[in-house]
Amino acid sequence: MHKKENTLFNIVVHENWLYDAVPVLSVCMPIRKMHHTYHIALKALCNQDSDVPWELLIFADHDSITEIALLQYFKFLREAGCCRLVIVKDKRLDYSCHLSYKWTFLFHIASPTSLVFVLQAADCYSDADRLSKHFRYRLALWQHYSSGHFYDLGTKQLSQFRLPYKAKTGLDMAIRAREARKISLVDETNNVSKSVDGWLFNQVKANFMQTKDLGPKQQGFDLHGTNLISKERGAMINSFSPPFFPPLDDFALPEDCMDLLAQAEKDSKTA
Repeated sequence: MHKKENTLFNIVVHENWLYDAVPVLSVCMPIRKMHHTYHIALKALCNQDSDVPWELLIFADHDSITEIALLQYFKFLREAGCCRLVIVKDKRLDYSCHLSYKWTFLFHIASPTSLVFVLQAADCYSDADRLSKHFRYRLALWQHYSSGHFYDLGTKQLSQFRLPYKAKTGLDMAIRAREARKISLVDETNNVSKSVDGWLFNQVKANFMQTKDLGPKQQGFDLHGTNLISKERGAMINSFSPPFFPPLDDFALPEDCMDLLAQAEKDSKTA
């Protein structure tokens, strides 16, 4: 493994090469005030069954993540096909960059050989074949899953999400890299504060004909109660109000993340 560090204004970039290869897929993961859940996202990435080399690009707030905390995952990420790991951190204390800035920054530092950008939420446990699916359909301008389960960390309630008719963006999204690179870098003067997923969809000029629906998530799930999304979603999850419905009878949370969920719940109460 070899690494280098670059500093740009308030941003520090740590680059780690886990093995020599040319990444053709970039997993972009912004982290904001959810340092107690990113382990769940990383666990799922370590379980990926990918035949192509990929890179993991993380943009974190000042105290959200450390390289020492990531060391335990290096071996498993490498075995899952991750060849390059980049950690971007804002040096400013008590400051959080906007999500739109983090996405566009990661798009612009991705390897030029990457063909698809995977939008990895830090509170999302992905299916083991997510990356292989995204690469298989890399010619699609936009990709997403149209249904999947949510788990409310506070109430321990499971609920199934189903993408509403004509809704633009679903779960576990990905963008064709060529178009994503054309999005201008957002800064503090022109950031997007709401509906960032929809903003990205519009920025790459996607439409329903250019969207690949990957169907339902199988073993993966998304967490609620760990980010800044309004309480309205939590109320819908717990009352099974559309687009949330009772969970499927045969769905169960993956066993390999139960300890991480328990720790995330504990940490979230003291955060």
